[in-house]
Amino acid sequence: MTFGKDKISDDKTTSVGVDIAPGFDFIVNKWMTVETSFSLVNFTSTTTKPNVGDKTTDVSFNANPFDLTGSRSVGGLRVGVKFLF
Repeated sequence: MTFGKDKISDDKTTSVGVDIAPGFDFIVNKWMTVETSFSLVNFTSTTTKPNVGDKTTDVSFNANPFDLTGSRSVGGLRVGVKFLF
């Protein structure tokens, strides 16, 4: 969820998104893990309310995690490191 305001034009923006992203968490030792995930389905809605004029809402939905054009790459692969305290 994000909220923002353009300092130049005084426009207000609100964005909400949901992402289903399964993954794996590999335990390296007692205090560190390496995690990976990829996006299966995501939904985003962004509303812009300008200082002058009507507000607009953009909606985005993506449910195709694989690039079927031939490369067979998985959408939005993420890798991270997590430190446990």
